[in-house]
Amino acid sequence: MIVRFFNSGTSNGESPVGYLLRMRDHQGNLRPEAPELLAGSPQLTIDLINGISRKHKYASGCLAFRPGESPSRAELFKILDRFKAVVAPGLSEDQFNSLFVIHQEAPDRKTGVSGFHVHFVLPMTLLGGK
Repeated sequence: MIVRFFNSGTSNGESPVGYLLRMRDHQGNLRPEAPELLAGSPQLTIDLINGISRKHKYASGCLAFRPGESPSRAELFKILDRFKAVVAPGLSEDQFNSLFVIHQEAPDRKTGVSGFHVHFVLPMTLLGGK
């Protein structure tokens, strides 16, 4: 697994959430499968981002899995829990918002095996507490 953060975070909430949920990738190509909502609320994420007035409103990126890496659903949720503990240290689940969406990749031309990646959007705002 590779973690990548994108150089973004200044647009309205509809932009990153729309990208995660649409059937076309960043090059306009049709995705091999529909994006799958793994965790979070798209509308809540949009609303939180749109309520932030500073320039940098959210962090986004993806957790990329190589072809052949196929964690179970339970393992995937453990990975997400550990990821959130690293990016939001000391915060409880109710203190920050996160959205995770799975994108399947097209099968590799040589091997026929496909990988996937989990995109994330994290509004940069504290929801409660200190």
